[in-house]
Amino acid sequence: MPGSEVTASSSPWLPTIYQPLVDINGDPGILHGGKDPYGPFEGDNGIVKVYWYMHMTQVGPIFEITIVYKDEDDPIWELDKSYDAYRWMKYGRIEDIETFYYYAWYNKADFPSIYSTDEFFDNPFHGPHGDKYGESYKAIYINTWNHAMSAQVDSNPNLKKKVWEPGDYPTKEGTREDAENDY
Repeated sequence: MPGSEVTASSSPWLPTIYQPLVDINGDPGILHGGKDPYGPFEGDNGIVKVYWYMHMTQVGPIFEITIVYKDEDDPIWELDKSYDAYRWMKYGRIEDIETFYYYAWYNKADFPSIYSTDEFFDNPFHGPHGDKYGESYKAIYINTWNHAMSAQVDSNPNLKKKVWEPGDYPTKEGTREDAENDY
C-alpha cells in the first residue's frame, strides 16, 4: 500500500548506497591536504529515508527509487547559507530529494538528470548532469556534493564511504511526489 513503512526484507531489490563520509560527517577544510580553498564543509547530509514504488508495465516492473537526504551543502561554505535559503524558498525544504529508476527486465538503473558522469565530490562547479543507464542497480555511488549518482563508477575512490545496506536506511513505499509531500 503506498505510503506504508516497510522493511528492506520486503523489498530485496533495494540497492546498497555508497556515500562519502565527508557528506555525512563534514570536513574542516582538509579535502585538499589542509589547503582546502573552499573552507569547511558542513556535512550532516545522511540519508533520511528511501522511498520506493513499483510501476507495472507490459514488459515488467519499473521501480522508482527516491532518496531523501537531510541537507545538500555547497562546498563553498560562504555560499551554502544562500543556497539553503534558495532551496527553502523554491522547494519549501532543506532536504535534498533525488530519484532514479530501476528497470527489472534490463537489470539497469536510469538516472534522469542526476547521473554524475565523471564528476567528483569536492568539485564545487559541476557541469550539467545527464541521463544515463547504469550497468546494474545494486551498488549506487553518491559522487557529488549535490548527490548526483552512478551505478557504474565511484569517482571518489580515495574518499571513505558510509555503506548503506538495505535495512540500514528507513524505507517507505511511495513515489517522489509522496516524498515531496512528506518533506
